[in-house]
Amino acid sequence: MVVARLKGGLGNQLFIYAAARRLSLNNKVPLKLDIISGFQRDSFQRNYRLHHFNIKGEVASRYQSFNGIFGRVRRQILKKLAKFSAFEKRRYITEEFPEFDPRLLNFKVNGITYLEGIWASEKYFKDIEGIIRDDLKIVTGHDSEDLALAEKIQSTNSVCIHVRRLREFPCKVEAKPNPSSPALSIDYYKRGIEIIAGKVADPVFYCFGDYPQWFSQNNKMDFPLVVINHNKDEKDYEDLWLMSLCKHFIIANSTFSWWGAWLSDHHDKIIITPGGNNDCAIPGMTIFSRDAIPSGWLKI
Repeated sequence: MVVARLKGGLGNQLFIYAAARRLSLNNKVPLKLDIISGFQRDSFQRNYRLHHFNIKGEVASRYQSFNGIFGRVRRQILKKLAKFSAFEKRRYITEEFPEFDPRLLNFKVNGITYLEGIWASEKYFKDIEGIIRDDLKIVTGHDSEDLALAEKIQSTNSVCIHVRRLREFPCKVEAKPNPSSPALSIDYYKRGIEIIAGKVADPVFYCFGDYPQWFSQNNKMDFPLVVINHNKDEKDYEDLWLMSLCKHFIIANSTFSWWGAWLSDHHDKIIITPGGNNDCAIPGMTIFSRDAIPSGWLKI
């Protein structure tokens, strides 16, 4: 079997799941999800979020999740043994670098194989894209407010803007912008809006994020803007669903908005993403490697 260690926010969990799902399918073995160990010391108090989706895979047992007596010791032993083994013989696979690692695609599972890392590239699951898209359909019912928003988004030339600002604050605390933690500048979003407006007629912008008010407070625009902030942490899947209904995107350096753009099925979608410069080098943030951005997405 494949046992995947989930951790981080929803965007990271989706990447981990997609890579593990492909590995299990390729080897015709069961997929188990460790939903315990990766969240035990999470400073943002994040938790397992994939139960809102049509995912395939069982929750791993406490023993398989290294939870309990000597659990951490067992994990460390397996990880140390893996360091001295050839990749194809490892039973504990740890992501070694942010770039795409093609060795995972042809890995042969023998016994129990543990998978740890973010694996933030569609190359890990591109050949089963249809399966992943089906797995990531929302199964939790939508509320009336989000259903009404979904109808508006689908009836306009909707452009999703995603803002990520509050990096240093646990989600259970009343958060405010942190000036010591840099984020994408307003100039990035202004450049994105200019590009979209030059290609899309009558765009309507929908702003999502952990502090979307920052965008409306710092940018005066000549186009309709809807700020969406009613879905809190426990309903992040609703924001992801609404984002995926948009037709075009200006994403942040965030795996969450990456998935919002990727899950959109609009055939002519324009996706603007931060380039590989210092705008992406945010402390504590998953940095987009050169393999994370699909071809056709526009880096600025």
